[in-house]
Amino acid sequence: MSQKIFLLLKIFFSFTLIFFLFSRVDFFETMRAIKDLSVFVIVNTTLLYFLAILVNTLKWKTFLPEIKYVTLLRFTFIDLFYNVVLPGQITAEVAKSFRLGNRINNRKKVLVSVYYDKVTGIIGLILLMSFGVFFSSTRFPFLLYVLMMGLFVFCFASFFMFKSQWFMTLSKKNNLNIHEIPSTIFFVNILLGVIYQIISILITMCIASA
Repeated sequence: MSQKIFLLLKIFFSFTLIFFLFSRVDFFETMRAIKDLSVFVIVNTTLLYFLAILVNTLKWKTFLPEIKYVTLLRFTFIDLFYNVVLPGQITAEVAKSFRLGNRINNRKKVLVSVYYDKVTGIIGLILLMSFGVFFSSTRFPFLLYVLMMGLFVFCFASFFMFKSQWFMTLSKKNNLNIHEIPSTIFFVNILLGVIYQIISILITMCIASA
């Protein structure tokens, strides 16, 4: 009986989220905007979008190698849905982490993997931003450089915390196994983060060219 009630609640919650999603979107305005786009732009943008999702899932998997890629891909799509219907990306990440954490019976490990996945993603974004700022002829406000430096300090502080004895003890105590991940995985993760950001830029350029 309890399983049937839980299933009904899941169905009700899913339909509620879908209704909330469509209530926030002007359907006819969206269709008019899509109609103005060429087939070439729609196909290329769609392919790039799904390629970005595949890369982002692979990036996350480097921190959770014991979990199947297809499973992580499924939860990545869940995260994308929550990003639309829930307030703020952090809320969606927490929801995704708890759902996957409950499935593998290790919420802390999933939360830590999501945290470091986001940290390496920020590092990749900053590297790409730095490249763009360095080769751009545009003069940017000083606040941008301060923000970039602050993000760099935060990200590298997180990396050194990962290598600290305190974190290793915490990881072993809570069966996180995150401390066993070699440093090379972090650099691979950052590289995947840069690739993901480049694909996102290509999507924007593709839409802007329409």
